[in-house]
Formats: sequence, structure tokens, C-alpha cells
Amino acid sequence: MKIRTSFLLAALAAACAFPLAAKVATNYLPRTGDAALDADLVALDEAARARHDALIDAMVSELGSPRYLLRDYLGPKRWAPGDVYCACAIAYQLQRPCAEILREYEPHRSEGWRAFVRRYALLPGSAGYVALTQRIGQAKANLAPKPETAGDATPAPGKDEKR
Repeated sequence: MKIRTSFLLAALAAACAFPLAAKVATNYLPRTGDAALDADLVALDEAARARHDALIDAMVSELGSPRYLLRDYLGPKRWAPGDVYCACAIAYQLQRPCAEILREYEPHRSEGWRAFVRRYALLPGSAGYVALTQRIGQAKANLAPKPETAGDATPAPGKDEKR
């Protein structure tokens, strides 16, 4: 009886955990007010969830973000990778510390990025906004899984096989 109860509880826990994990991964909404930028941030977020270390390495080298700060926000603070990247990219664009932008954005997260970037005159069409969107688009492309080439997928023929 105890074994059956334990098994049922374990099965129930596993069944509940999967939809919760899937929900977290698909509920990221950056709310920038720009559909293309939102799509890039969502794609970056999805790719970064599978490759946290690659995202952190890229942010340290490209944006000068401190590794300990990124690990804190992506780890214990449980921020979406897209939001962390967006904050640090904005900080880079404004030549301010990433930690400062993350702290300033934290109480305004429910409003999304649109209202936040307007405070810093990063308006659609401005040079700063264009640079920001290009940086996020490039980061998304860099984190995306690379397709296999046809030569890699086909095994080499054996000694007795014809080429």
C-alpha cells in the first residue's frame, strides 16, 4: 500500500513538474512595444535557457557585464535570460553599469521594457534604439542552435563500400 501511494505521488509530481517547466519557458513576454524586438528577445530567451553558460560568456565578453552579477540574476533571482540580456545591452548602450539598470528595472518589471527605455530616450528609430535592436538580434543569432551540415550527418563509407 505504501509503495503504491509513493508511486502515485511521484507520478503526480512528475506530471505537474513538466507543464510548469514548459510554462516558464514559453511565458516570457518582454513587452518592448516592437513586435520584431519582442520576437528576438523571446528567441534569445529560449536559446539561452538551454545554453546559460554561452549567454553568460557572451555577455561578459561583448557587454562587459560582471559574471557574478549574471549568475545571480539568472540563478537565485530567477530572471528570464532575455530580460537580463536586454538590461545589460541597454546598460552598454547608455554606458552605465549593468547592475544599475537591473536594479532600476526591477520595480518596473510588470510594465515591460517599453516604458523603461523611453525614460532614457531609446525611442524607436533613434540611433541608440537601432543599435540596441541590432545587438539583441545578433545575440539571438549567435545563441541559436547551429544546423548540421550534410557532410557531418553522413557517415564515411567502409572499406568495402563504394563512394
